[in-house]
Amino acid sequence: MAEHSIILRKTEEARLDQLYQTKCDEDGLMNITQFFLLAIERNMISNKHGIEIFYTAFKEACGPENVFLDNTKFYYAIVLLSKALFGQEDNPFETMFSQMLVDQIMTSDNRLIGGRVPKMEEETLEILSEEALVVYLNYLDQLKQLFTQFVHTNFNAGKRVVSWRDIEEKNIVMICRCFLKLARVKFLIPHMLNVEFLEELIKATIPPMTADEYSFFEESHEIIRTYEADKNYQTTQCEPKDGEPGLLFHEFIFVLGRIACNCVNTSDNIAGKLNDFLVEKLSFHRAQTIHKAPINYDDVTRKTAYTGGVGSDEEDIFSDEEGDDGWETDSELDEQQKLFQEFLNKKAEEEKDFILDYDQILNELDGLIPPIPPKPLVDQVNPRPYKLPRVLFGKHMPKPDDEGDGKKKKKKQAKKAPARKKDEPPPKPIKWADAPTKPEPQTLDLVRQARKEMIDNVFPCNIRGEHCNSGVAPCLIKEVFFPPDAPHEIATLIESAIVYQNSGHYEMAVHSFEQARIQWRSTLNVAKLRNELELFFEMSLGSVYESCGKDDIALSCYMRAKNINLVYNHPDKAFPFCGLGSVLYHMDEPAWSLRCYMQAREIREERLGGDTVDTATVYNNLGCCMYMLERNQECLAYFELAHAILECELGPQHERTMTAQRNIMKSNRTVLNIKPEFRQLWTTAVPHPAPKIKKKKKGKKGKKKK
Repeated sequence: MAEHSIILRKTEEARLDQLYQTKCDEDGLMNITQFFLLAIERNMISNKHGIEIFYTAFKEACGPENVFLDNTKFYYAIVLLSKALFGQEDNPFETMFSQMLVDQIMTSDNRLIGGRVPKMEEETLEILSEEALVVYLNYLDQLKQLFTQFVHTNFNAGKRVVSWRDIEEKNIVMICRCFLKLARVKFLIPHMLNVEFLEELIKATIPPMTADEYSFFEESHEIIRTYEADKNYQTTQCEPKDGEPGLLFHEFIFVLGRIACNCVNTSDNIAGKLNDFLVEKLSFHRAQTIHKAPINYDDVTRKTAYTGGVGSDEEDIFSDEEGDDGWETDSELDEQQKLFQEFLNKKAEEEKDFILDYDQILNELDGLIPPIPPKPLVDQVNPRPYKLPRVLFGKHMPKPDDEGDGKKKKKKQAKKAPARKKDEPPPKPIKWADAPTKPEPQTLDLVRQARKEMIDNVFPCNIRGEHCNSGVAPCLIKEVFFPPDAPHEIATLIESAIVYQNSGHYEMAVHSFEQARIQWRSTLNVAKLRNELELFFEMSLGSVYESCGKDDIALSCYMRAKNINLVYNHPDKAFPFCGLGSVLYHMDEPAWSLRCYMQAREIREERLGGDTVDTATVYNNLGCCMYMLERNQECLAYFELAHAILECELGPQHERTMTAQRNIMKSNRTVLNIKPEFRQLWTTAVPHPAPKIKKKKKGKKGKKKK
């Protein structure tokens, strides 16, 4: 405590003592609920400085065995908070002291200075108790992820546009109607509560402070009106309205706590209600351990200073200390990333003795796949050193015979312009016609322009610009493995695995595929399934491992799939070579990838034909390999062939067709089709059809000469 001590002036000590007396109990002690109410009232809690900082400051100040703050420990907690909240200031305590002295004042421009105090009732004290705060801290990362998902910017876009770091720095709020959408998406309404009760809970957490907010809750009942009018709540947009209040992150947590306190009856205490509500209703992963003090307060202070200043000297110092990596991972990564990291660590532990011999694989493939075709040669008619004589196009006209005695005739000289007279004015300059104006668009022109804009706007501008950039390589088209006919339970596992893979839960996808294969074998009571089924599972597992970046395991899966014996004319023999080509392409081996796709092309052209969707997919992937080998003419030919087949078979708006079209655009932006611009050598001037004639000035009548 000595390193955080500070000497207070008498006026500061008296003011802090006055604040302390307003929140402490009759015995002169302050519990954690009263401490949080003071922090909320003085507007100290924000998205960046959340409840974890205040909880840790309280526990650090009161000690491990006490649950109350006295007057001295309260001062110590304020000093700790000043270093965390205003560590970048020259005098953090002075800034903190000024912040705490600010009362709730309404300015002339309707801005509220000070915090928004929740409605004081028994329910508020319950959701701010230490047991409830510990539950909030255990599910803090998942709560951050849920808050980020339903911020109106992210909800309207259907993807993460604003990250949690942006929400922290800009103190972004969740508008009340977005919380209504969350309650409907998570089926809290109408299964747990109705919309009128939800409005009362939000109003108790963030009471209206301005006339517009009072009108939003009391007069127009905007939340109830939106609930009745919004039928397609999952797709409609939600933009902030004038006077609509917003929930900060801690207020968002407190509203969820009120819902759990009032609508969950599975437990007698608030901690059990919150745990059951978050896990069962919001589908959170249940926290394994309940911790009282998650980290030391010095770590919080250093972490705040580290994230606040970019490029400071403390960045390297703080990152090298022991025990920091785990805490940083918990705060920065979301739950899905944590599970994926655990999956990678588990796979690394399982396959620590697994050694993949690339030389052996390449030697095995070298005898199976065809070699790289040579570059096409252009037959020239007259190659160097130009053995054939030059052919002159066109002949000069024969000169006429000279008549007479053979004397040379003098050339006629051009006539000179007649000399001007002494008082003759110079000739008037020729006026040239103006450039032709652009004609007004006709109906046909407007229809053509509308059709062009309709075709161009199939993708958003940002996606179209990204995929059409010449710096972005062409995209491979992944092979689709059609699930075989299976019993109901096994088919459910296979469908779940495909959904897990598409949503990024790779560990669950691998587990579901392996479980489906084991269960199918046990159902048929065989040690090995049919070759086609084994091929499907090996290719599917290889695709999952390839998606999560484990190219070595994916390569081994595809090699096992290649060694499965199928009928000699089976079209699925091309699948392993397509998988091998995809892995080798992403391992920066385009030459070997090209050879694998050449083998797949031979198989499919022989057994399926050259005008099928599967063969066109191989053509597109061959074009990608040729692009990486800088053989631009061949890559463009493959892309155009693939696009023509896919457009005929699937239509112009299919994803594969548009992928091939984007690949053509990327190929055209290379050095292949750059056309030089030539300077215009001459211009043709056109005389003005109706030049303006100047009016003659009326002169004075001169005297006649005698």
